[in-house]
Amino acid sequence: MLLLGIDTSSQAATAALAKDGAIVCEYTLNQKKTHSAQLLPMIEQMLKASGYEFSDIDAFACGVGPGSFTGVRIGVTTVKGFAQALNKPVIAADSLETLAFGCTPFDGIIVSAVFARVDEVFCAAYEHTENGLITKIAPSVMTIGELLESLPDEKCLFVGDGAVMHKDLIKEKTGEKAYFAGERQNIISAANLALLCNSRTENDLKRYDEISPLYLRVSQAEREYEEKHKGE
Repeated sequence: MLLLGIDTSSQAATAALAKDGAIVCEYTLNQKKTHSAQLLPMIEQMLKASGYEFSDIDAFACGVGPGSFTGVRIGVTTVKGFAQALNKPVIAADSLETLAFGCTPFDGIIVSAVFARVDEVFCAAYEHTENGLITKIAPSVMTIGELLESLPDEKCLFVGDGAVMHKDLIKEKTGEKAYFAGERQNIISAANLALLCNSRTENDLKRYDEISPLYLRVSQAEREYEEKHKGE
């Protein structure tokens, strides 16, 4: 199976091709540029370099967030458009699990933390087993303090830009139980997304209209509207 994975939920726009569980190529651009302008040229260049056509793709792997509202929307909309046009299935994975997958194996809890706003993070916690990752804390949005209080008293590997941002506080609160992912692991990787989704079963194959973004909270525009009209 030829799988095209796409994730644009963070600062990085990333796409990858995987053939029968092996990575063919990956293109990741980790800059504050418009994903909508960068994503399609990235994919076209990747396909051309690898000798494949869009029609060769058997399924799509889609990172559905949480993360940047605009970024998540761009990635999900792009994948849905491709899948509809080619009549191909989609496998969705949340971006927090993709981050954790890139840190396996780890003998402890893997904590994904992505910057949300101020001291809040999109976060989840996982444990690596022989059968893959199992969720210990479901994807949610909370303050970094609330996240640290919710973790079990065991060693934890922190990954994601939210973990980098709050590294000092994490070390202060968890001490020697805190481990931190390497710089490359903190960037969401479409290669990891593709490999993660490749391990899923046929039951995880969805139609293009059966996947949706994982936002976890309302957008800034909605928050501002609610604040403006509070009490009316």
